[in-house]
Amino acid sequence: MATHLNETLGGQLSDGFHFGDVLGMRRTESSAGEATFEIEIGPQHLNRHGTVHSGVLMAMLDTAGLWAVSDPDNATPPKAVTVSLNCNFIGRSGAGDTIIREIGRISKHCKRIYFASIVAESQPSGQLVATGQGVYNRIA
Repeated sequence: MATHLNETLGGQLSDGFHFGDVLGMRRTESSAGEATFEIEIGPQHLNRHGTVHSGVLMAMLDTAGLWAVSDPDNATPPKAVTVSLNCNFIGRSGAGDTIIREIGRISKHCKRIYFASIVAESQPSGQLVATGQGVYNRIA
């Protein structure tokens, strides 16, 4: 499918291209059962009220939850798909905040299904802006 899409787009996508690249997401930390992603807040991430758009926060929640199961020493994305994602928007970035950091942690891991709890914080204030719970299915 991705190959077909890349052909349709005239080969514009590089190998390993991911939706997170559009948002400027980067994995900054990983350990067993945990993954952290960040973006530097820019005008492209904001809604008309000047706060980080909920779609940006949800995409990051999903990504951090999905990657929480990955090998911390491997840059290869986990082979998994999102089954369910629940999100609560509970705050907004503080004045002077320039980064959104999302941390996904495995809550429970079964044979193929795993559950993750995710938090989104605005930095450097540490303001909690969203929480989420994701269910993911590993595909072999």
